[in-house]
Amino acid sequence: MGIDQYGVIGGVESMVSARFTPWHGTSETKLRVETRLTDALEAQALAGIDWTVEEQLLSDIINNPLADEHKLRIRSTDGAVLGVGSPRYGLIQNEALATLSQEIINFRPDAHIESAGSLFHGKVVWMLVKLDDLQKVWNEGSEHHYRYLLAYTSHDGSH
Repeated sequence: MGIDQYGVIGGVESMVSARFTPWHGTSETKLRVETRLTDALEAQALAGIDWTVEEQLLSDIINNPLADEHKLRIRSTDGAVLGVGSPRYGLIQNEALATLSQEIINFRPDAHIESAGSLFHGKVVWMLVKLDDLQKVWNEGSEHHYRYLLAYTSHDGSH
């Protein structure tokens, strides 16, 4: 596993995991909890993705006709530049991922947040919901496979 351009192993800026310490504990930015995460807003806060993205017209910063319609995406907490968005790429706030995940948890009592976090200095954020009752057993009971639902977005236009 490599180090990204910000010096972070695996590109993981911050995250929370309900099962194990991921990436073998190679960074202090990861958090493992012992409880079942059924509150997506709490998981969002624990994962360190409880911030919003603000947009600013690029043409307000530089004088270039190509910048007229593009928007600079900026993290609200520290002013980190996350990317530049075109008018065709809609902005999805991190809270929308939590809201979607919470709706799944509310609908399915077996669902909970398995992990959530941000990659590449906040450019990509995710929430992973695990469904416990949809278990598949393989190899005479030695392997258990579960279904997951992944909600993710990027603030730099890459996903």
